[in-house]
Amino acid sequence: MQEGVKELEVRINKIELLEEVMNNHCSGINLLMPVENINDEFVDEISKIAKNNKGDTRVSFIVEDMEDNVQLTLKSRNRKVDVSGFVADIEDMINNRTITSFNLSRRN
Repeated sequence: MQEGVKELEVRINKIELLEEVMNNHCSGINLLMPVENINDEFVDEISKIAKNNKGDTRVSFIVEDMEDNVQLTLKSRNRKVDVSGFVADIEDMINNRTITSFNLSRRN
């Protein structure tokens, strides 16, 4: 070891699975989508996914109308989801761009 260089020590305090981290440290999930993608089929599918993934995390839908340059946030009041299951189940909607993007809010 070089003179004057201190040796560093690394300590691991806690190990969590990614699924647990998402569920334990996430307070909300925001889904961004264009207004033209919202139809009865989308509402039925997202409702089914939310029912199948009940949990403690709030869901918000940020609906964009690019033509009129308007953005509206809709928050689910009575339905909360399990983040990891919900995100896994909306993967197809993200891949086919029904949902443009999503982000997770961190708990304090």
